[in-house]
Amino acid sequence: EQVLKRAKEITAPRPGSVRVHNDSETWSAESPQLGQYESSAGARMFRNHVLGGATIPEHWFGGGGDVNRAVGAEMETPTLKVYTLRQKMIKHMLESIGRYVLWRKALAEGEKVDWSDPKWKVQAVMPELSEKDLSKQTSALAQVAVACAALLSQHIVTRKFALSLLAIIAGKLGVEIDPEQELAAAEEEAKKAREEQRDRDVFTPPPGAGETDEAGVREAAQLIRRYAEACDAELEAIGNLDAEHPAGRAVEAASNIARRARSLAVELDPGSP
Repeated sequence: EQVLKRAKEITAPRPGSVRVHNDSETWSAESPQLGQYESSAGARMFRNHVLGGATIPEHWFGGGGDVNRAVGAEMETPTLKVYTLRQKMIKHMLESIGRYVLWRKALAEGEKVDWSDPKWKVQAVMPELSEKDLSKQTSALAQVAVACAALLSQHIVTRKFALSLLAIIAGKLGVEIDPEQELAAAEEEAKKAREEQRDRDVFTPPPGAGETDEAGVREAAQLIRRYAEACDAELEAIGNLDAEHPAGRAVEAASNIARRARSLAVELDPGSP
């Protein structure tokens, strides 16, 4: 009873006050033990269980934890996949609504709907959920391009297969490529480039080049024969020089050229003298 009575008389001392007691009482400063850390850890675990079920990482909900940039980037992948799936579902819903509106409009106006016609195409453009790391994708594209070029040079794969590999990497960058259509367009463009280059070429082929008729062959032989005669005339002029003249080696080389030209003329026209 005395203890209870004394407990009722005790009050918390005010700041700056003095408490006087005898040896039978002991006063000490005590801090409350509320178990706040344990409560915080339990609340965090409960929150992360809820966020994990929704595929939301902790740092998306204001909790940093032990997350750094690299770990945070890897933790985003499952979440972005789920959100991308939802985005595609909403896109499909919007496009279905748009096609229904066009169909009802065409039905009211007595017009036939041709969904293969681009004017009837409905496309819902959705924003990108995250900024793509283009450095990794472009590096992969360059490496695949070099590998495909090596395989093509060794005739191991076809151009269509190589372009299909490039289309896979390009798809990561958001660029859709139809390998067959792109290959056909590339071949057509290369053909036009060769034709333009041939038109710009200043080389004039000799008469009869590319022809198989006898007249063309004879005309080419006459040109070569005239060339050989011109070489002979030059040789005669040079041969009148002193034998010790430095042009002696040039005379010998020119003589060989003329001899080969006459042989070629005989091969083209065996009936020539």
